Amino acid sequence: MIGDRQCNKKVTRSGNSRWQCDRCNQEFEECDYRYLLQAQVQDHTGLTWVTTFQESGEEIVGYSAKELYFLKYEERDDVRFAEIICGSLFREYLFRLKIKEEMYGDEQRVKITVVKSNKVNYFWQNTPA
Repeated sequence: MIGDRQCNKKVTRSGNSRWQCDRCNQEFEECDYRYLLQAQVQDHTGLTWVTTFQESGEEIVGYSAKELYFLKYEERDDVRFAEIICGSLFREYLFRLKIKEEMYGDEQRVKITVVKSNKVNYFWQNTPA
């Protein structure tokens, strides 16, 4: 915990099968697995790369980050892992995006982050109140 908030910084495995947080300078038995997903999205105007985090990552992939981690690294089921990832390709979503320009060195870049994602529901009906 950092103050009253949970520290969500990246952790690395230390030599004794524990997790080391560089920000907190502590070791932990377990950690929370979280998404940091890079995806290419496309609409009628073209395509671009976006970054998505925990909640949107779960919506897109359909599994929690912890479930995918254990499938890939504990159960070592690469075939099932690939099926899950491929199953999330070419799906339609409505995205709320945060777009900002940044300077990286002397180069100006656009950074696009998914704030919220929802699967497209073609059967949703607007019923009168």
